[in-house]
Amino acid sequence: RFSIPSNVVFFVGSILYLILSVIDFQYGDYYYGEYYHGDYYDNQMDSITNVDGSTANITSAVVDGMDNESDTGATSDTIKIDSYTMLSIAAASAFILNAIIDFCRCVHYRHTNSKVHSLWHEDIRADVITAILFGIAACIDLWGAIIYGISAYTDTSEKLIARATLVSTQVYLLSAIAAIMGLDWKCKSLVLLLAITGDILFLIGSIIDVVISYLYVIPAAVQSVDPVLLLKLSLVSSTLWLVDSILYLWSDCHCLLLLYRRRRDIEKKMEIESSCEMQHFTHSEHASSDWTVVPTSHSKSDSSRGNVGIEFAFS
Repeated sequence: RFSIPSNVVFFVGSILYLILSVIDFQYGDYYYGEYYHGDYYDNQMDSITNVDGSTANITSAVVDGMDNESDTGATSDTIKIDSYTMLSIAAASAFILNAIIDFCRCVHYRHTNSKVHSLWHEDIRADVITAILFGIAACIDLWGAIIYGISAYTDTSEKLIARATLVSTQVYLLSAIAAIMGLDWKCKSLVLLLAITGDILFLIGSIIDVVISYLYVIPAAVQSVDPVLLLKLSLVSSTLWLVDSILYLWSDCHCLLLLYRRRRDIEKKMEIESSCEMQHFTHSEHASSDWTVVPTSHSKSDSSRGNVGIEFAFS
């Protein structure tokens, strides 16, 4: 009732975040590879000739133009409702919905299990913590996406979004740790193996995200680390999260298959038992029809007192 919808929503959110990572990588690979490092302008003329025959540096002209655009953008109050912003909001919203469904599953388990009297019971404690932390991190991501959409692109907004990302990645990491701690390592089954593998991938991806977010907020790291490398690591992290969601869906499908087989076996067993009872009942009716009830008198004295004996004679 809860597991499949939750994992489907998590799968959708993971796909959206992977799409965002691909967009970031494509843009960053172009921006840092050609414009930022000057590779594009190395292949162009370093100077342009004016009408009067004088020369002007094209690089400085372009930079001055971009500075003017940045100043204009800093004072602009226009809201950026672009596809990237909408994808960011949709991805964060999907993760929030995933956390809500998981929390509802824990509440439902508490009400349906007489042995569980609170949400802090050891059977669901880790799941409750995981859902709450995951939901908090997703809410921070949603807030960052909204800030990105409604604010002008300035150094202040960029730093604010970077710090929000730093906080959300750390909360995601805590959620991944709680998920692994809540696993039943004694149970040996394919479902548990898929869950363990998925949670480990989720943990690795969360660690990568935390490292990336720290490097983005440290000034020395921003200048020394290749930005394209960070974008590649972000793409790897999003891929790990997507694989995690696929493994959880695989686990759900395997559980459904086991339940279907168990139900089919029970129905076959009931059918066989019903068939055996019908055969036994038919045989009893057939056996009783082969016997004839004959009233006999054992003695004259018994007959005179009206006591009639019953004698079975095989016909």
